[in-house]
Amino acid sequence: MMHVRLRSLLLIVIAGLGIPAAMLAWLVATNTGTAFLWSSLQSEIPEIRAGRLSGNLYDGVKLRDFNIHTTAGTISGDTLAIRLDFSQLLRQRIIVHYVKLGRLRYQVPEAEKPVADDRKQALSLSTLAVISEISIREWSVESLSDITREWSLEDIRGAARLFQAGDSSGWQQELRTSARFEFDGINGQVRLVTHGPLAHIVSVLLIDTNVANAEAHLEIRELMTDPQFVFETDVSGINPEHWLERKAGRYALHLKAAGKKDQIDGNIELKSTGSRHNALIDKLTLNFSADAVRLKVQDLSLSIDNKAVITGVFQAQHAKRFTESAAIRINGLNLHHFDQSLLTTDLHGSITLEPTGQANLVQLNLQDRSLGKLHGSISIDHDSADLVQLELDTGSGSAILSGYIPFTEDNEFLLKARAENFDPGSFADSVRGNLSFSMETSGRIHPLEMKGRLEFQPGSRLGSETVSGQLCFALSRDGSTHGTGKLTLGERDISLQASGHSVDIRFAGINPGFMADGLDAELWGRVRLDLEEKHVALDISSPRIQYQGIEASKLSAQIWGYFTQPEEMSVSVQLADMNFTEKGIRLENLSVAGKQTSHRIQVAILRDQARIDLVLSGSYDSARYHGKLESLRLATGGGAEFMLDQPARFNAGPDLLTMERLALKQTGAGNARVELTGTFDRHRSKLTTSGEIRLFPFQLPGSITNLPAITGLLSAKWALDYDDSSAPLRGMLSTEISDLNIGSNDLASAKSVTIQRASVKLKADGNNARFQLDLVQNPENRLSSRIVTNGLPGIGTLLNDIFNPVKIQFEGQLEISLDDLSDLNLPGSPVDIQSGQFHSRLDFSGPLTQPRLQGTAQLEELELEIKGFGFRGSIPRAELIFEDQRIHLKGLEFLTPVSEGSAIASGNLSLHPGGYGDFDLKVSGSKLQMADSDTLKLTLTPELEISGTAEKLALSGKIILDKTWITDLSLEPGVHLSSDVVVTERPEAGTTSLVATRIRTLKIDLDVEIPDSLQIQRAGVNLLLGGKLNLQDGPGRIPLANGRLSVVNNKITKNTYQAYGQNLQVRKGALQFAGGPVNNPGLDILAIRTVIIGEVGIRVTGTVSAPEVQLQSHPAMNDLETLSWLVFGQPSSEAGKSYETLLLAASSHFSDGRSLMGQARDWLGLDELSLDPDLGTTSGIVNLGKRINENLYLQYQQGILEEGYKIKATYQVTPSWSVIGESSDQSNAFEVEWTKRF
Repeated sequence: MMHVRLRSLLLIVIAGLGIPAAMLAWLVATNTGTAFLWSSLQSEIPEIRAGRLSGNLYDGVKLRDFNIHTTAGTISGDTLAIRLDFSQLLRQRIIVHYVKLGRLRYQVPEAEKPVADDRKQALSLSTLAVISEISIREWSVESLSDITREWSLEDIRGAARLFQAGDSSGWQQELRTSARFEFDGINGQVRLVTHGPLAHIVSVLLIDTNVANAEAHLEIRELMTDPQFVFETDVSGINPEHWLERKAGRYALHLKAAGKKDQIDGNIELKSTGSRHNALIDKLTLNFSADAVRLKVQDLSLSIDNKAVITGVFQAQHAKRFTESAAIRINGLNLHHFDQSLLTTDLHGSITLEPTGQANLVQLNLQDRSLGKLHGSISIDHDSADLVQLELDTGSGSAILSGYIPFTEDNEFLLKARAENFDPGSFADSVRGNLSFSMETSGRIHPLEMKGRLEFQPGSRLGSETVSGQLCFALSRDGSTHGTGKLTLGERDISLQASGHSVDIRFAGINPGFMADGLDAELWGRVRLDLEEKHVALDISSPRIQYQGIEASKLSAQIWGYFTQPEEMSVSVQLADMNFTEKGIRLENLSVAGKQTSHRIQVAILRDQARIDLVLSGSYDSARYHGKLESLRLATGGGAEFMLDQPARFNAGPDLLTMERLALKQTGAGNARVELTGTFDRHRSKLTTSGEIRLFPFQLPGSITNLPAITGLLSAKWALDYDDSSAPLRGMLSTEISDLNIGSNDLASAKSVTIQRASVKLKADGNNARFQLDLVQNPENRLSSRIVTNGLPGIGTLLNDIFNPVKIQFEGQLEISLDDLSDLNLPGSPVDIQSGQFHSRLDFSGPLTQPRLQGTAQLEELELEIKGFGFRGSIPRAELIFEDQRIHLKGLEFLTPVSEGSAIASGNLSLHPGGYGDFDLKVSGSKLQMADSDTLKLTLTPELEISGTAEKLALSGKIILDKTWITDLSLEPGVHLSSDVVVTERPEAGTTSLVATRIRTLKIDLDVEIPDSLQIQRAGVNLLLGGKLNLQDGPGRIPLANGRLSVVNNKITKNTYQAYGQNLQVRKGALQFAGGPVNNPGLDILAIRTVIIGEVGIRVTGTVSAPEVQLQSHPAMNDLETLSWLVFGQPSSEAGKSYETLLLAASSHFSDGRSLMGQARDWLGLDELSLDPDLGTTSGIVNLGKRINENLYLQYQQGILEEGYKIKATYQVTPSWSVIGESSDQSNAFEVEWTKRF
């Protein structure tokens, strides 16, 4: 048996790791022929000439003949050294560098002994009797990728030795080999080591590879004579997204197994290593043992969210259909966690199966926040299975399923179901309804026969449509069906007829809106089934379809064929006038006809003025698609039109796309042409393209690009050849755009930016590429850039390097000359550049993430204005100095000419790979006028330091508000949020967002000094404030403040507060900041009015978010009297009875206003005393109401401090009919009202 096990080992070597080592097996394995013949090898001692080695080798199937050419070799003593080249055998460069045959002894028959003469003795060697050692110092194979496209081996190297030991142990062997491999997207390094006597060979196979973007180490040890093995592997970083449709996190796997051929024991541990937020499970562990018949799992544990949801053991036999025994507990397993199409349900229970064949599902509970609870019990044995009862409670309804199901093939079964107010959305998210029905079905399993009935009860609904009707059906032993039924959905019917082997279903005008939110259609059609022929025919149409912003005026579809061969079913679909309203796209028509294996598609697409018409046909062959673009018409909307020059063929597969030739030419007066030919696969990509476009007018409306509208004339010429296997890119590209106009989204707007010429040139010679960009806006403004890449990467490498751009090296120059910056003003921008110049010349090299920059940039005579704020400023000169990866800001001076203010800024910026860099900036100035508008005037003096990074920013220093005048705190009229800005809530901890990754921390330590200069005039408030604040960073985006702002009283400014038509003098006031948010200070304000008896007023305390208002008077008086003096300037006794109610209404603004209103209502004997929501201004209204009797209600309305009244009388004639009469100082009215209550 030794040679059989040896052959098994050698077959592994031959399969890719040791093809030359097959010689060793061939020389030793006596049953496959130890004798060999060097048929053409002639020897003249001590030299051996080049010749041919021939023989045969058993590869596990049959003996294969081969010929191996040899180079010249030498014999020294008893050693033969020879170099063998296997290139002609496998069409690969496989070379055995050294072969040593030790201790050669020749046994030559007498008749074949050579005859000596004067020439060198010649020896014809035909039999090799004894070889004591065969060694291969090293062999190498460049690649075996041509043998099969499924896997490849490269850089195969190794050494081998067969020798006879000095003791009696016989032949010994040693083998070492290694290779790089790739198989189905998995690549890595494999090593094989064997050693020991031939009767007791020990082998170790080591594999380091990647699986699902994870690193894995696998080790297999096998003892040849006694086939026991140890298998162990560690895999880290497993990404199950390769197999699942949802994010599943990353995992580490440890697997260890040991045993013999018919018995294996081991353990598995799978553990999440990534974010728990994305992980399917936390940990899975189990121990297992298996033989040819039985699998046994022990210590099973599955954990989710640090909770073991499945624990237990089970045992199964291969010959049985069911698990033999089990004891499993389920605690809070949610199937929706694994598949979002499943129930959002927590599963609790236990499963117990006994080895005797008795099996009991003791308890099964489902608990769900939306579904409710599912509970019941099931008992099973090998002779019968009884489903005792299964109950489902959805909260609004319930369902019960009961009966029995046979476990064997010849028992009867019976199932009954009853549902009340059952929502099918509990099981299918897309279906909503409220169903009440009963169902009963019975029959036998073998031969299958059954009958049943389904009936919907009144009140059933699917979506918004009512459901009624019943269905009766029967299935005979011969497979024939009988049935009839009619269901009514809303006002439309679905009918079913079944007879023999045919089933006919018809529907007329059904609205499938219950299947998906927002779906609205009207389906007419028919479905015919032939169960004997297994044939289906579907014919469906709809005059309208609406679904999630998509509208179509016509749908027609036909499907027919044998459902046992779905790929051969014929399909015909037609859609007309489909509008994607949000995208502005209209699908004029879509026609699909054919089969899954071959079809033809015709489509017309419109967007704005652009249009695409195409006809495509194709077929599937195995896993590849063979397509033919029969016609293509492309109208750009700018007056240009392209047509397909001739039909274009292409082939596509999982890893391959081949385009034979795609040629487009411009029709009409144009002469543009585009050609494309290429092959793209996972291992090699080729692309050849050429074309020419001259003065091609193009137009990109803002509605398509979500950018300003762009128009221009395009001229281009190119001829590029790309091949991943050799030089990546060769050829040239020259493109020029003239009269480039960038306007506003409103195409009629005259605001735009015009660029006279923009040109791009590219030259590539295979390894290097030169790129040149020139942009000329006008004779004053120019931009020029020249870039060179060394070692141009291939497409596959380039795509990988996008995520690691440090590998892409560039060098070049960038020149910018802008003599008139006012030409750069964009439409709609609040910043208006009035003049300025910018010049720069930079040399750069290195990767994009760590560019090395040398050069300067200057900004001169810049004048700008921010619209709406009255802000004007200028920068006489500023300079940026670039030194490697550090940028210095030098000499930036900012002036505001109106206030004669100025500021100076200086600082440095250091660039870091993959980030925004760190910087330090200092700003100092004096009396900068930052705003001068009708609503805001602001002049300040800054002394600031800004440092850190864009992700971690620190702001410190001092600001003096020299002058601040505010009349409106809104953003109008100059600052607006763009229409594409989306405001979101602050992300939760542990999540990431665009905002969260930009500025993660903002540290603030800022002193703000207001030297009696903050004046607020807004909403009846006229205040002058002064004080000091210290701002610190706080939670969220709102700073924390400490300090105090006080009202400043002087002879020039009068601090007043207007309320109830009166200007109250603010005697004292303060905003107190005590470490809380800066937008919620404490209040302490006293506003008074001087009257003939003294002073009355209001005192405001509390905070901005929760103010408290109280009435004040000197001398002291009650609130009603104080309010009368405050509002009318006289006591309540002189104000008159009609003003008392108005005073009470005004009092509702104060802390005890509600109690005063209640007292007044009781005092006046009213049923109603209320105020409109806008009370607090002079247009407030007081409502007074009194019920005279059970039918008559009188109501009086009076304006506060304004003329105008209304009297309303309502008389209830019956519960549904009433008569209403109204009289006011403006008009009279009469009406009759009918009311229906539901």
